[in-house]
Amino acid sequence: MKLRVGAAVSDGWRVLATSLFLFATLALPVLYLQNCSPRYRAPGAISGDEPHYLLMAQSLARDFDLDLANNYASKSQAGRYYAGIELDHHTYFVDRKQRLRIAWDEAYEIKSNDDPPDWRRLRIERRADYRGPPTDGLAEAPLHSPGYPLLLAATFGPLLRLAWSGTETIILLVQLALFSWGVARLPLQRLAAPVWRLLILLSSLAAYYIFTFYTESLSAIAITFAIGAMLRRQRWLLAVSIAALCLTKDSSWPLAAALWLAALAAEDGGAGHYLLRGLRRLRSLLPYIALSSAPVALLALWNSWTFGEWKTQSSLNWSSHPAAQALELLVGARHGALIFSPVVLAALLLLWQSPGRNAGQLTMQLRPNVDRHAYLAPLMGLAFLLQWLLASLISHGIGGDSAGYRTLCPQLLALMLALILRLDQSFVGDRRRPAIVQARLALLALAMLLSAGNSLDLMTHRFEPPPGTAWMIRLISALAQWR
Repeated sequence: MKLRVGAAVSDGWRVLATSLFLFATLALPVLYLQNCSPRYRAPGAISGDEPHYLLMAQSLARDFDLDLANNYASKSQAGRYYAGIELDHHTYFVDRKQRLRIAWDEAYEIKSNDDPPDWRRLRIERRADYRGPPTDGLAEAPLHSPGYPLLLAATFGPLLRLAWSGTETIILLVQLALFSWGVARLPLQRLAAPVWRLLILLSSLAAYYIFTFYTESLSAIAITFAIGAMLRRQRWLLAVSIAALCLTKDSSWPLAAALWLAALAAEDGGAGHYLLRGLRRLRSLLPYIALSSAPVALLALWNSWTFGEWKTQSSLNWSSHPAAQALELLVGARHGALIFSPVVLAALLLLWQSPGRNAGQLTMQLRPNVDRHAYLAPLMGLAFLLQWLLASLISHGIGGDSAGYRTLCPQLLALMLALILRLDQSFVGDRRRPAIVQARLALLALAMLLSAGNSLDLMTHRFEPPPGTAWMIRLISALAQWR
């Protein structure tokens, strides 16, 4: 018993020290370099949907509701960069009794007298061709899912009500601290050193989104904690993490289902028939699955109360060119997931070159027999493929200052972490010549550095140069022009 307590305390201090290292290594240069930017002075809600998510959090913290009409009218609750600026409303005009729902941009539009338009000098006008019901006096419900703003308001409510200029930076630093903690908790052996964990953290576009007010920031935190909790058999933390993932975005259901299937496969069903063992596993996890499903029920109730019917926050406009869009989402220069995270391809190649699956059995103090999580990587791969197919069929916009296709980023992070965890296990069990093992580690490190270069470039510049294009693509284009 004393040995177990001692090991747990030692692991806790290791996680804390690694978390502080990851946090400081990223926070200090990002704050310094973004403060040197001539356009923006500190991390905050800068573009796209960010100020609208922040405004929703302000409405929940100040008014305890999601009627955003007065919040948009104030011109002071969308972040310090949008103070006094007219914003287009990401809302619906709603009347629950009449089941009336009118998109704001059907009735109004943003205009400017300047050429090119100056985003600081915009005005709102009613559309001349609008012939719908009158919208005066109607409540304005958010276009976006309220899960992320709800968690921001619940956590930072008093800070949001202070209207302090540093609130946004504090929130983003807390997001970075949680993400660093989640990466530090991952049970690794060969890749357990802080430098490897730093490369893991930077290898996904999630590192960029952590410094934004997009929902992908909370999704990244939830995924990292969920995978760590699964490997450590911390069921309550697993359930809470998946619940936060579902609350953040309704398009996360393929990933949530894949995580629970991986947890179910890792459970010990005891002796007996395969079906009987499966039922035992399901019974042991059923209360936790129900807990993680609660946000879906809450969002359904909120939709029914607000709109008088169920409404999904995701766009359901079918794409006219699904094949081209599918290719763009994977390898496009601006939105390609694999272009921005080449570590995923490298990990797949290295796993294909790994020794037999039984060559090494990974054993850890906190979680013995981790090999039962062999289904984690395939299931994360299936979740990524399903989300990629759905994204290819649905017409969408990039949603502001963002890199890659945002909806794919959580699935990409989950797949990357699952592959790296499996690869770490293969390194432990690799009994081949040391030169071969070192070559595999070097290839993985190179792929991580290429991925990290994209993340660091985006994190420290945002608009200068414009994000959305991988730095490798820009380098190749520059070399081609030079020749």
